[in-house]
Amino acid sequence: MHYSYVKSGFKKTAALLLACVMLMSIGAVCSAAAIPADGEEDTVYSRLLAIKAVYPDQYFYFTVDGSACWSASGSNCRLSSIPSRGGLPSGKEAASWEGWSCVGFARYVFYCVFGENFSAATKTSSPVVGDVIHTTGPGSDHCSVFLREDENYWYVFDANWGNGCGVRWEGTISKSKNTLHEVYHAKSYDDLPLGDVPQQETGRPDDPLLTDPTVPGEDVSGETHDWQPGLVVLNATCAYEGEQIFTCSICGETKIDAIPTLEHTWDKGEDNDDGTITYTCTVCGETKTEAYTGRHDHGKKADYEPGDVDRSGSVTANDARLALRYALGLDPVKTGGRIFDLCDVDQDGKLTASDARIILRIAVGLE
Repeated sequence: MHYSYVKSGFKKTAALLLACVMLMSIGAVCSAAAIPADGEEDTVYSRLLAIKAVYPDQYFYFTVDGSACWSASGSNCRLSSIPSRGGLPSGKEAASWEGWSCVGFARYVFYCVFGENFSAATKTSSPVVGDVIHTTGPGSDHCSVFLREDENYWYVFDANWGNGCGVRWEGTISKSKNTLHEVYHAKSYDDLPLGDVPQQETGRPDDPLLTDPTVPGEDVSGETHDWQPGLVVLNATCAYEGEQIFTCSICGETKIDAIPTLEHTWDKGEDNDDGTITYTCTVCGETKTEAYTGRHDHGKKADYEPGDVDRSGSVTANDARLALRYALGLDPVKTGGRIFDLCDVDQDGKLTASDARIILRIAVGLE
């Protein structure tokens, strides 16, 4: 075979392969992109609006089944399991790196807009629209997509497990409570025009897990709103405030009001044998320790019937046996402690065989 023919054939083959690779690359980027509405210019901001049209306009929660997920690493908010919705790619397409909750959502949006994973993006110091910002503060470590900022807040597009992985557009993060830790900027950012970005949109109140909750709902425009009954999106507990969304029937504006925290649900407590009792909340696990000075001290001992030494909920022969052992010094007991008071049924300030006898009579129904 003639050498020039072989060389020419090789060039044609190489050119064909290169064209295939380029077509495949273009197809991959197109499948990743969020497609703007008909007639809109394809820009960074219009792609963000296309995602907003699905989250939160159609689906409030960024979760697998569309319901709330109250875990920072729950299977319902796992990025690779998020289905395709509204023409957007699935989470699996975006999950070259896995993510949950706020990180999962930020990676998803970044991929839909730029076709990149933000963890491999360029780090900068000042965010622009579409960048992922990593903020930290007391009890918070959060990733979100930057929209704009003023002197008090960063306005973001995000989802967070603290409100069930609910999606926020123009959510606010307080600059006084948080620090801008890192900014991730897409390597392909300059391939898209920025677009017309409004600078005066109404921000939503702070996430209570990111900043101190604000009291929203002040009408600074002078307009009259007709707020409809609120939709609870985050139930209050004794650990954190809840949230409910109100929508104006006139203009469609929304606001979020805080639902006050609930009271703790304390258990019956454990005697520390040092004159104090430690109570534990059965909901959140918080504890409190209080001094105890007697059976009727603010009802602290009223949970147990006098003579119920083993605190089983009823007086039995076993209680009489335990009381007798304490009276005879066979088992140690602290004078004035909880067990001492339960044994001292005649309330003479001493533990004697007489107390054990009375407890036994109570147990068999003679008293």
